[in-house]
Amino acid sequence: MTKEQVNNLSFEIKRPRIQLLTLDQISQIHSASLEVLEKTGVNVFLPEAVNLLREGGADVTSESRVRIPSHMVEEALRLAPRSITISDRNGKPAMFLEDNNSYYGTGTDTPFVIDSHSGERRPSKGNDVNKAALICDYLPNIDFIGCMGGMSMNEVDPLISDRHNFARMVFSTTKPIMFTSWSLAGLSDIYDMAVAVRGGAENFRRSPFMLQYAEPISPLQHPPESLEKLLFCAEKGIPLIYTSSPSMGSTAPVTLAGATVLSNAEFLSGLVIAQIKHEGAPIIY
Repeated sequence: MTKEQVNNLSFEIKRPRIQLLTLDQISQIHSASLEVLEKTGVNVFLPEAVNLLREGGADVTSESRVRIPSHMVEEALRLAPRSITISDRNGKPAMFLEDNNSYYGTGTDTPFVIDSHSGERRPSKGNDVNKAALICDYLPNIDFIGCMGGMSMNEVDPLISDRHNFARMVFSTTKPIMFTSWSLAGLSDIYDMAVAVRGGAENFRRSPFMLQYAEPISPLQHPPESLEKLLFCAEKGIPLIYTSSPSMGSTAPVTLAGATVLSNAEFLSGLVIAQIKHEGAPIIY
């Protein structure tokens, strides 16, 4: 083959993909999730969120119990962005959350570490957060950073350690940051830091470099702390990972299909609340 023939060849990059469910099975899970939301409903333990759902057309049967009709879910799915771009600290696009793209990063809030010098297991400290972020900053196959370790109670008041953890990551890496916060106040302070780093709220909204991680609680519970974070993220344009952690046979049905339906319903109800608060809010499943 000549050099000219090689240059004229076109190549298509294909990513491997595991398809666990058929399209029919996916449709069944979605339909069952809609049935759970419409007939059983979810507990929503924040008055603002309950009022948003009521105004959006949901059936509020008690102070916190809300049944969500399927048309509200379908509308939320229509409004939610199909693609979310996560930038690095400098505003350069780093992760394109769409199609079959896959990205890899570290977990968060590990209470213990293996000391790199002594090899012993010990409680984590603030310096571990810096080290982990700095190492991951150099690793080409790590796309985002989670807070590995955390400030100890001997170093800072535990109620504000989330702010310190985030600040340490920001100083140690330019890569996108997946972070947790202990309260709405902590999330608000972290947002202010991120806005300062990006040079203003509009710059941050256009190119967010962090992802908040929050959870509903199985079965079918939205605690006030999680809802406060969800609403704040929707308003400020902070990409939010909102996913539950059901335990099959205890907080969820024992079958994989049943647990998936439950977890899906919990996410979808959170999605509805976020989209009512701000259309197009970036929510990550």
